[in-house]
Amino acid sequence: MTLMFMDDESYLVTLRAHHLLCLQGYQGYGYDERFKVNLEKKLKILKNHNTKVIVSSSPDDLCEKCPNLKENICVGIGKSFRESLLNNEKIVKKDLAILKEIKIKSKKKYSFKELIKIVNNVFTGKNQLKYICNDCQWTNECLWYQSKEL
Repeated sequence: MTLMFMDDESYLVTLRAHHLLCLQGYQGYGYDERFKVNLEKKLKILKNHNTKVIVSSSPDDLCEKCPNLKENICVGIGKSFRESLLNNEKIVKKDLAILKEIKIKSKKKYSFKELIKIVNNVFTGKNQLKYICNDCQWTNECLWYQSKEL
């Protein structure tokens, strides 16, 4: 899950499918400072370099500093083991739903800009995002989600 360097000017980043949505609406909020710093560093690399992205449905380069990630499972704060497994399963299902909708190939390298264009061409309204964003704690702050019409 560590950011990889392809050459002096290129990076390879692994992103969960739902992060292709979240990164577009990010405003500086985060679970904790360590997570926030990591996310902002990766976002800068994604936007400012010749970055290739592999999209997945499992923890990625953003998740590596998340306080909710325990033993490669997105547990959620204060949840029981069973609740944590259900939470993780729910997130994986969202990632898989996005992958299905945007019709990209797993393990293929895409440019970040290309992926953002694909996502924005597919997800144009909040009605399409109900299943994906409906229980996200960040929807009120997410500029990308708020920009979508009903």
